[in-house]
Amino acid sequence: MLIRGFLILIAVYWTGYWIAGLAVAVLLVVWHLLSIGEGPPVLALALTYQWMQVTIGLFYWRLTGVELEAFYTTDWQRMMLIGLAWVALLAVSIFYGIVLTRRRITPPEQAPARALSDKIVWGAYVASLALTGIVQELAWDYPMFTQAILAITFSHLGLL
Repeated sequence: MLIRGFLILIAVYWTGYWIAGLAVAVLLVVWHLLSIGEGPPVLALALTYQWMQVTIGLFYWRLTGVELEAFYTTDWQRMMLIGLAWVALLAVSIFYGIVLTRRRITPPEQAPARALSDKIVWGAYVASLALTGIVQELAWDYPMFTQAILAITFSHLGLL
């Protein structure tokens, strides 16, 4: 808990804006609520991406020294507050959705721990990775479907 408070204070001191501390606090709440349970923290990563879209301007300014035009032409602090509030509300609502779902749905005792074995997942990953180049070349032969075909070539990322 002390480290989290220290991170919040560092953000406030480094940027000179109190809202940076709030932004770090929201990020810590997102990871605290959504990184529990088995499997990769996909939901926490998705909300971290949303958090980054809301706060990147403030941290970009401190990292590069380039002040964005939005600092002068908009009410950026109010917009950042609204964005952070929604990210925090999404995290809380997803967390309680997971809690309520786990209470209602109990997996059967004979249910497997995983839906697919490691051998099947790795085989599908290698096959999709090997076919990526071929499919990308074929995509340009069908201009109407190029975007959809190229999107399919990233299926191997979903298997990781």
